[in-house]
Amino acid sequence: MATQYNIDTFRQETLQLAVNLNLPATPENPMPQPVDTSNAIFYFTVKRSQDMSSHNRNAILKKEFTNQDVPEQVSEMPISSTMINVSSEEMDIPTGTYKYDLRMQDQYGKVDTICYGKFIVRQNTTQL
Repeated sequence: MATQYNIDTFRQETLQLAVNLNLPATPENPMPQPVDTSNAIFYFTVKRSQDMSSHNRNAILKKEFTNQDVPEQVSEMPISSTMINVSSEEMDIPTGTYKYDLRMQDQYGKVDTICYGKFIVRQNTTQL
């Protein structure tokens, strides 16, 4: 189910990224069911690219959230989607290229990696 997707963002800016979790149709499963995220817990973790440990103690950024944590300005998200929402204060991390993953634990305890890839943090040209 995991999709490789690189995130390119700016330091000290709010990051809001909608993630669609619909499974693609395949010959074996031509009409896949939507992924139910209503009772799921999501884990968004950013680490240094060289960090090969399986724990999160050295993570640059860690977020745990549910779809109930989605900002109010996002109205009625589809059942098979979620939104990564990182405040500008949390995005006060050094510029550079990191790695990330987004994992989902469903209501039955099953954990899947949804997406992963490079997490690129750039410096703004204009500082306010």
